[in-house]
Amino acid sequence: MPSSQAGGESSAFHHVIMPREHSALGGTATEKDPLAVTKMTYHFEKSHNLGCIDDQQSSPSKKMVVTPSPPAKVHKRSASDPGGNRLPTSYRHEALEDLLATLCERHEKYGDSHPKTASTYNQLGTYHFRHSHWEEAESSYAEALACFQAAFRTGKSRNKEYCRTKGALTIASILSNIGTVCWRTGRLAEATDYIEQTVKIQEGLLAQESDRLIIDKVEVGGTYYNLGIVHSLRGCHRLAIKALGRARQLYQDAEMMYGPLLLESSRVVDAIGKVFMLGGNPDEALKHLYDAMHMKKRILDAKHPSVLRTLSTIAEVHAQKNEYPMAKHLLQQILHAQKVALDRTADKEQQDLITLDISATKKLLLGLSKVPQEIRI
Repeated sequence: MPSSQAGGESSAFHHVIMPREHSALGGTATEKDPLAVTKMTYHFEKSHNLGCIDDQQSSPSKKMVVTPSPPAKVHKRSASDPGGNRLPTSYRHEALEDLLATLCERHEKYGDSHPKTASTYNQLGTYHFRHSHWEEAESSYAEALACFQAAFRTGKSRNKEYCRTKGALTIASILSNIGTVCWRTGRLAEATDYIEQTVKIQEGLLAQESDRLIIDKVEVGGTYYNLGIVHSLRGCHRLAIKALGRARQLYQDAEMMYGPLLLESSRVVDAIGKVFMLGGNPDEALKHLYDAMHMKKRILDAKHPSVLRTLSTIAEVHAQKNEYPMAKHLLQQILHAQKVALDRTADKEQQDLITLDISATKKLLLGLSKVPQEIRI
């Protein structure tokens, strides 16, 4: 994800959170390291983590349950709109014509206050987001928000409780998408505001949770994760730790339904470690980073890029503590593993990512080499 300057820290956005492709409660995307810190530089994972709300059928069952499918390796986003009609999922340039055609059809058939029209606006926003068309993305998401608000305000569902709940979840999803655009364009204060609005809605629904209403805690945890990262980028480390701690708690609660959520939990613990590092608390940083690395090793190979990025941050913290021999040893191990991985992959995208990681590792090693000998000893 491209770079942006904001707050008191330099932040290089490498795959920040991705928007929800549809208005549905769901989860995360791919497993990349959410925050690989180099000095004061962040590298964010793709996904992220702004999940989506699993779309419900247009005619809900008597027992209304708002919950996603149990997460497997990743939490897949829904590929349907609220009515169950599938829209194009490709975001190549030629898909824009299909999305615009669908939007015209739905405007004509349903008007501008129907969930199907709103869902198309949301997908159009995600198309523009993926092509870095920030103004168009924000405009499309704003249209989706207005559309959904009108749709659920005048909803004709026979189950009013279902309509209100689904409306709230959907609106939270769109608010979070707008926050994502603000994040990507360096407007971190606005991003914080939108994400906090999302959290307020989600927490309100969690407070009403019952046998008839189940809210996905993985989704809410993902929102708190995003809020923690934005707070950290703004230099608000205490607020960041608080939000990330809430995310971890929600993931632990969700494990009662889904089983171990090592992907989500490791990402949050890793982020907490990095915030402690930036806040000048290396002991707490190491504690959390080692925990995150052990979690990742339970589901990933020891030489997986995500594991190596966490290990790289551990090396940085050792350097922060003036433990330079340990830092150098770890970085040399990482560099060797990265070079082996580069030789073994034929995937161009993976090659590019690994090449960036190798460059970052070499930069860290170069920094250590400039430390005066008497300090290194």
